[in-house]
Amino acid sequence: MNKVLFFVLGILFFSAVGWASDIVDVEMAVLANDWKRVDQLIVEVKPNTKDTGQLIKLDYWQGLAAVQTKDYLKAQDIINNVLKNPKLDAHWRSKFYLVQIDALFLDERYEQAVKAAEEFVKLEGKSDFLSLGYLKLARAELKMGRWADARKHLNKIIVEFPVSLDAQAAAQLLTEKDYFSVQVGSFGDREKATQMLNTLKDDKENSYVIEASDKSGRKMYRVRVGRLASIAEAQNLRDKLSKKGYPTNIFP
Repeated sequence: MNKVLFFVLGILFFSAVGWASDIVDVEMAVLANDWKRVDQLIVEVKPNTKDTGQLIKLDYWQGLAAVQTKDYLKAQDIINNVLKNPKLDAHWRSKFYLVQIDALFLDERYEQAVKAAEEFVKLEGKSDFLSLGYLKLARAELKMGRWADARKHLNKIIVEFPVSLDAQAAAQLLTEKDYFSVQVGSFGDREKATQMLNTLKDDKENSYVIEASDKSGRKMYRVRVGRLASIAEAQNLRDKLSKKGYPTNIFP
């Protein structure tokens, strides 16, 4: 009888260790930013997961993995399904909302990103992530050329959340002008910026250098192309420059 009992207890122990190892593997993959591995592990682990808290965490990581691997529709499906849960606590609801906004923004569905961000700041008025929600809202508004709305929300962050990291990002965004441009490089060395500028001018591009400071206060020289009225024009310019081999990012 004792032998049978020890045998059963041994199976239960090693099963628990195996489960713990799976969770550790997922966490390690998240820390390593190995998002394809994260998704693969979650697919294996999730069917055996019964604990509600662990399932929410796995859904969150899987949503993040989908965003990081640019599978934005998958991210939306995961997040929308979780947000339907009426028992989801405020902390996790806020985190899922923020991933949802990122998925829409990175997929260049800016109007939907604005709506999601507006919903977030309205529903999550006491969230620890409220300043970040306003920052994401302002960024999406900038992409749509809603300059006044964006500035209102950026100033709100600075006034109401002055010691947050989001306030620093808001202050930087407030230095942007009311037009779109494509950034192709950012250098701490002015000479390197000038070299790229000359290359762009040889390609007959309307390029220029903007001086700015990074988060640590170090002066940066940002090489940009174009002063455009619409995001569509900026996207076309970005695509053209990308085909020429330039790294590109639309500002603001």
